[in-house]
Amino acid sequence: MSDDLNDHAMPVPATASPQARPVAFAQGPPPPRLLKLVRKHQRTVLSCLGAALLLGALAQLLLPRSYESRAQIYVEEQSPDTAAARLTGPAGLPSTHAALLKTTPVLRAALASDAVRDLPSIAQRGEGAIEHLEKKLRTDVPPGGETVDVRYRSRSAQDAATVLTEVIQAYLAQLKADRGVQLAEPADPAAPRVMGGQMMTERLSELAGRLAQAEADTQQAATRLAQADAAGDDALALAVLVDGSGADSQLLGAAELAYLATELKKLEQQLESMPASWGPEHTIRGPIQRRADAMRHEVNTQNDQVAHTMLTALDRSHAAAERHARDLARAFENAQAAAIRAARPPVRVIQWPEVPRRAAAPRALRTLGLAVFGGLGLALALVLRREVRDLPEDAPVYTPPPAEPGYALGDGAANPVAPLALLSGDTVEDFSAQQGAPLLGQMPEVPRALTGGGEAPVFDDPAASIHQIRAVLQVQATATG
Repeated sequence: MSDDLNDHAMPVPATASPQARPVAFAQGPPPPRLLKLVRKHQRTVLSCLGAALLLGALAQLLLPRSYESRAQIYVEEQSPDTAAARLTGPAGLPSTHAALLKTTPVLRAALASDAVRDLPSIAQRGEGAIEHLEKKLRTDVPPGGETVDVRYRSRSAQDAATVLTEVIQAYLAQLKADRGVQLAEPADPAAPRVMGGQMMTERLSELAGRLAQAEADTQQAATRLAQADAAGDDALALAVLVDGSGADSQLLGAAELAYLATELKKLEQQLESMPASWGPEHTIRGPIQRRADAMRHEVNTQNDQVAHTMLTALDRSHAAAERHARDLARAFENAQAAAIRAARPPVRVIQWPEVPRRAAAPRALRTLGLAVFGGLGLALALVLRREVRDLPEDAPVYTPPPAEPGYALGDGAANPVAPLALLSGDTVEDFSAQQGAPLLGQMPEVPRALTGGGEAPVFDDPAASIHQIRAVLQVQATATG
């Protein structure tokens, strides 16, 4: 293992002089500003920009136009007493309806319609019409909104509106068909009962029949009440009307009144059979006459009471019939409203597709904007290329010092940190004259410590150079302030 490490280790340098010559960095002229470059090469910039605008105008004129028709669907919040469609889910979220618009049954139904099947833009697609329709149909749901925005793009403005209209019609038909498949009873007994379409129809028919019968009963009760007013205090006539209303007139006093009337009639018949010469004080006629008079008074009193009771019963029967009819009418209206809500999809198309008047693509502003951007980019590239090409060969650039023998790597290449000799006094004066500024000192470059052994670099000369530079700066600062 140690032999392998020694084989890969860096060789020890042949010389280890820490002194080096400073490197000169010659700064060239500052780069010109972008506006100056544009002004300098304004002809090139204007030419590129004009060519780009011309190409953009040609593209705007020659590219095929496409038209986009739009529609907007409002998703209503579903109440617990209405049925939920299988494809829309119980919540009726707009995102779910947006996904339903692009399902295969909806698109297939739209393509099967007569208005879409014969369109040239659809007929030429053949078997790929569904994929084409799904690709061109766009559905968006605004964040936090309750609407679904639907868009369809085609090269024909009329085709765009026609296809989108048929898609929405197929979507509404699919919703209606799905809502017809419902459970009559929920699996959870605590859940609200959802009535199916057939059950709701039977319920409406039953309520309609009961409501018609209740209205007829109310009309009959009103007729009986009018006849009772015409009968006046005739309790026996009122008893017939009471029996027709469903009440028992015998329990209201008609039986007792009939018995008293029969007994009174018997007494009157006995009085009629007696000789006329018998006066009221006759020993035989007198008791019967007094008994008949008392019976007649009792019959009249009982008749008034029974008549009043029967009139009250007839009026109560009429009021009950009206109340029952109103309750059935209210129940029928509620059931009818529930049926309408159940039959109506939980969505509302608030904006049907219209034939677009303006083309959606290509857009003039976008095309010209891209043309301007491309023209300016091309002009800038040409300007920079021309500036680099016209750069003089004698321009001041960074010139590295000539390489001198130093540390030698294993492959014989020169080490970039090879130590160089310090400048002599004459060289320092020449260097200061060339730079136009005094040379305060020299900083020798210290070589890196190479791996694999070797002597550590010596920092005495660099430290002395730094001390010398600091001293010279202090002296000049004191002298010049």
